[in-house]
Amino acid sequence: MCTAHKQLNDNDHFYIEQRLAEGDSFSQLAQTLGCAQSTISREIRSYIPDDFHGVYCHRLASKQAKETYCNTMNGLAFGCISERTKAFIHERLSTHISPEEN
Repeated sequence: MCTAHKQLNDNDHFYIEQRLAEGDSFSQLAQTLGCAQSTISREIRSYIPDDFHGVYCHRLASKQAKETYCNTMNGLAFGCISERTKAFIHERLSTHISPEEN
């Protein structure tokens, strides 16, 4: 279920697709999933391609959400360390020296 600072998961995406097909409103979905209505709105708006003619697809949403998450995490992987540490890592990797060999 969706709580503060938690991404919707594959089951949530599937549930949204099924309930939208049944005609549930964003507020009904949000209440059931324990999210803000804006979370549901943003989810649906973000993951409906133009060529899907307004139809939400849970498989596509899950795939795109995972890609977005991975891209974000990859960008942050080196973002939190100092330039000196980055240089050290690159130097050691380029010379194939493990930290244990120091």
